Amino acid sequence: MKPRIPSQKRSRNTKNRIMESAMKLFSKEGFHGVTAVDICREAGAATGSFYHYFSNKEDLFLAVTSMYMNEVASFQKIFVSRFMNHPEKELDLFLKSTLESHLLNPGFLKELMKMSLENENVKAMVSRENEEIIRFIQEFLKSYYPSFKETKLHRTAWLLYHSCEGIIHQYVLEGPDIKKEDLLDDLKHLYAACLGAPTIASRQEAK
Repeated sequence: MKPRIPSQKRSRNTKNRIMESAMKLFSKEGFHGVTAVDICREAGAATGSFYHYFSNKEDLFLAVTSMYMNEVASFQKIFVSRFMNHPEKELDLFLKSTLESHLLNPGFLKELMKMSLENENVKAMVSRENEEIIRFIQEFLKSYYPSFKETKLHRTAWLLYHSCEGIIHQYVLEGPDIKKEDLLDDLKHLYAACLGAPTIASRQEAK
């Protein structure tokens, strides 16, 4: 006789399956291209289970977005915290982590960007997460650039984050004919100049 799985654990497993299936389908078909029935079929769950956990499809999309953004943010925060004593040597780690985090699920990233333009709740969630990461970068900058005023710190953190996000979004979503290594190298020198980090070695050769 198989041991019984506690109902709380079964419930958690069902909810997780629905969210994972939703991310898969949203990434492939888009938010408007799937229904609650499609998602539950993919998850192997009864349609009634969907409405036990989520009030509607938008509610589910917000939950999936939160799950996705937490994973992306964890990549970035881990690497930002590794800047330690030599930020000019660790800048490439932050840029690499940002690029790799965006490559986790390009399909969902693309749909998230679309939804943030048409849905105010999604837009608000993305904005809150952006501000949290900007504050994190700002605190890092404060420890290395104590002469910066608060307004300068926030402006620099905002510039670094949004310019990096924008460039990498376009790279991941459009796939231009640029090698990852060249992109990261160009970004590293761009941000080193922005931060005024003169100790970064010049490129060995122009590309």
